Amino acid sequence: MLVTVQAKTKQKTDGVIKVSDGEIVSYIVKTKSQPIEGKANSAIIKLLCQYFMVTQNQITLIRGDKSKTKVFEVVI
Repeated sequence: MLVTVQAKTKQKTDGVIKVSDGEIVSYIVKTKSQPIEGKANSAIIKLLCQYFMVTQNQITLIRGDKSKTKVFEVVI
């Protein structure tokens, strides 16, 4: 399944928030990490792993490596 994520970096807490707009579902992921050298992307993947209860090799960043809006593939 493809998951659209709005990344919020340099936050006080870590967390995943589900946002639903009719049929469209996206997620806001807050992380304490800074967007330097992929640290925030790694932190987002770890948070998504906890949220969806999957391992890290089941989540792949498809689009948005350097963007705040990212698309991940989650294999469940």
